[in-house]
Amino acid sequence: MNLYGLGLPGPQLGVSTTTTMDFQRADFGLFRMLVERVPWERVLKGKVVQQGWTFFKEEVFKAQEQAVSVCRKMNWWEDDGTG
Repeated sequence: MNLYGLGLPGPQLGVSTTTTMDFQRADFGLFRMLVERVPWERVLKGKVVQQGWTFFKEEVFKAQEQAVSVCRKMNWWEDDGTG
């Protein structure tokens, strides 16, 4: 549909999905167990700081994915085409 007959597109509906972590439902016991399972001294030995930090973040994020659930929210908006 044209906006005001000028050949411009009219308003469009869109959907945005926002994902947030639900810490109220998180299983921190599971998170702790998963992090404690990693033999930190053995796997970090001989790594430079950047390699160790990268490994640490990857392991923590893996544990987080298993222990902390996520909530998805759908947001609807109307795009007026100006933006």
